[in-house]
Amino acid sequence: MPAAKANFPMAIDPEAQQVLSVFRDPPRVDVFEMESGKELASVTTCGDADDLWIDRKRRRIYVSCGDGHVAVLSRDGGGLKEVEQVRTIEGARTSLFLPDLDLLFVAARARGAEKAAVWVYRVGD
Repeated sequence: MPAAKANFPMAIDPEAQQVLSVFRDPPRVDVFEMESGKELASVTTCGDADDLWIDRKRRRIYVSCGDGHVAVLSRDGGGLKEVEQVRTIEGARTSLFLPDLDLLFVAARARGAEKAAVWVYRVGD
């Protein structure tokens, strides 16, 4: 990608035949057509993403960001837009989304006297 560098999390949406990737320079999420590689959508996001999840049921994307939030993106209308930032803590960038349970798990690292933990978020409509 000539205009973007340092991609890290990626996801494949086999039903939509799309590949999603988060780039760190500049920080953005791009959606590509799987067959041709054509860019279909792009939106700015955090520069320290670790994981990217597709919620097909709600037409959303979740990006766990090391700066202390999960970016919630909407896929309505063929494009992408950030609709919410769910607060976590700085450094909590590793996550796991289980769509059958509507749960997003975020790993929160130890800080000072606080022990490491796994935070659980119930995803709703």
